[in-house]
Amino acid sequence: MMDVVVGGGIAGLATAVGLARAGRAVTVLERRERIEELGAGIILWPNALRALGELGLREQVHGVAELEAVGGLRRPDGEWLNRVDGRRFSAAHGEVAAIHRGDLIDLLHEAAVEAGVEIRCGQEVVGVESGPQGGATVVAAGGRHLVADLVLGADGLRSAVREAVFPAAGAPQPTGLTAWRWVVDAEAPGLPAPLVPSVTIGAGTELGIVPLPGSRAYCYFSSVRRPDGTTPGPEQCREWHDPIPSLVAAGEAGGMLCHELWDLPPLPSFVHPNLPVALVGDAAHAMTPHLGQGAAQGLEDAAALACLVKTTGDARELLGAYDRERGDRARAVQRASRQAMGALTITHPALVAVRDALIRLLPGVVVERAMARWVRTG
Repeated sequence: MMDVVVGGGIAGLATAVGLARAGRAVTVLERRERIEELGAGIILWPNALRALGELGLREQVHGVAELEAVGGLRRPDGEWLNRVDGRRFSAAHGEVAAIHRGDLIDLLHEAAVEAGVEIRCGQEVVGVESGPQGGATVVAAGGRHLVADLVLGADGLRSAVREAVFPAAGAPQPTGLTAWRWVVDAEAPGLPAPLVPSVTIGAGTELGIVPLPGSRAYCYFSSVRRPDGTTPGPEQCREWHDPIPSLVAAGEAGGMLCHELWDLPPLPSFVHPNLPVALVGDAAHAMTPHLGQGAAQGLEDAAALACLVKTTGDARELLGAYDRERGDRARAVQRASRQAMGALTITHPALVAVRDALIRLLPGVVVERAMARWVRTG
C-alpha cells in the first residue's frame, strides 16, 4: 500500500516530500486541475526555514527567497512605533526570508516529483473510511477508492478529510476581517529604493510591505467589518504615509486578491482515534495571519512526520507521537495569532491611541523576545 496526502498546497507537498524521502510510497490527491498557487508573498520565519532544512530543502529555498530585514510597526502618518533590529534578530534566532507563494509551491512540487511522489490532480476527496489490514480507504468523487497505510489530510481550512472523520470538530469561524493581497514592481517610478519592510496599523486596519526577490514587493491590507456591515478597502490608505499611496495605486492597476479571513477552533487532537488518519497544515490548525505562522506551522507538521516515520513502522505509534509533538505547539500559536489580531484591529480612537502609546514604550529587544517565542521550534 501507500501513504495518501490529500491536498497539494504548501503543507501537503511538504508532507509528501518528507515521507517520500524517508522511503515511503506517497500519492498526493489534489482537487484542482493543476498544482499552482494564486497567492502573493509569504514570510518564512526561522522555524519555517528550519523545517524546510529538515526536509532537505534549505538550499533550494535560498535560491529563490530574499533574506529580509525584519522591520517594524508604523502609524498611518509614518511615525515608527517600534523597530526590530533585523541583524540582531537573525543572529539570535535564525534567518528570516521572504518568498512568493508560487515560488515556494513550485519548489515543493519539483522536490516531490524528484522524490518519486505520484501527484494526481482533479481528484476531489469526499470521504475516508476504514480499510483492510488496519489501513484506511480514501473515497474520491465518482466513487473511486484508494487504499492507504496512512492518510494525511492537508486539504486546508474547509478540509473534506476533517469533515469526514472528525465530525465533532468545530466549523471554521469568520474573524470579521477581509484581506487584500497584491504584488508590485518594487522598482516602479515613485517608489523608494529599497522598500523597507513594515506594518502600518490604523483603526481596525493594517497594511504590510514585504520586499520579495526579483525586484518585487508583496503588499497586504486587512480591515475590520464596520457595525454598518461595510468593510473599508485599501483605497482608504491613499492619505497614509509614503510609499503606501503608490503601492495601493499599483495594486489597483495590476489587480488584487481579496478574501475574508477565517480561522479554526483549536482541535483537541489532529489524529483519528481508530483510523490511520491525521490532519496537517490548515486542515488541523488554520489560524489568522497576524503572527505570519500559518504556513510555518504546516511545514513544522511535515518535518515532524518526516522525522518520526524513520523511527517506527507502526501507524498508530507514529501518529500518536506526531499528535504529542505538534498538538500543543500548534494550538498555542493559533491562540496567540488570534490575540495578536485583537490588538492590531482595535477600532475605537481612544483605544488606538493607548495601543500605540504602549507599543512606543516597548524596547525593541522586548518585541524581539516576544516574536522569538513563536519562531522557535519545539
